[in-house]
This record gives sequence, structure tokens and C-alpha cells, in this order.
Amino acid sequence: FKFAKYFEDEITLDSLAMSQLRALCRLLGIQPIGSPEILRFQLKMKLRELQADDKLIVAEGGVEALSDTDVQQAC
Repeated sequence: FKFAKYFEDEITLDSLAMSQLRALCRLLGIQPIGSPEILRFQLKMKLRELQADDKLIVAEGGVEALSDTDVQQAC
């Protein structure tokens, strides 16, 4: 939940300026191309994916239970 916890409500993403949306996209490995609405949608999808990954990792015993290969694949 490292990044996702900062964006728990969609209002937070809705209030970001285009430059902030682009920077966040780059940070999360998303091509920062398109309108603000497209970037917000892509960010929302990525954050949901990260949340799902985090929940799965927790359910499987946490980061400590992952092998080095699993950690590399998760990153």
C-alpha cells in the first residue's frame, strides 16, 4: 500500500494538475500521454492493480514469505 494509501479517494487524483499527473504516471511506469481524464483513468487502474498485488502478498504471508524471484517479478 506504499503509494495507493495516498490516493484512497478519487478526489485526490481529480485535484492534481496535469504536470502532477504526468509525474505520477512516469513514477508508476505509465506513458504520460493523453488528456487529464485519460491519465487519471490509467492511474486509477494502476493503483487498483497495486492494491490487489499488495493484498495478495499480505495473504501469502507478507514480503518476507516471497522468494527473491517473486520480489523481482512484483517490481
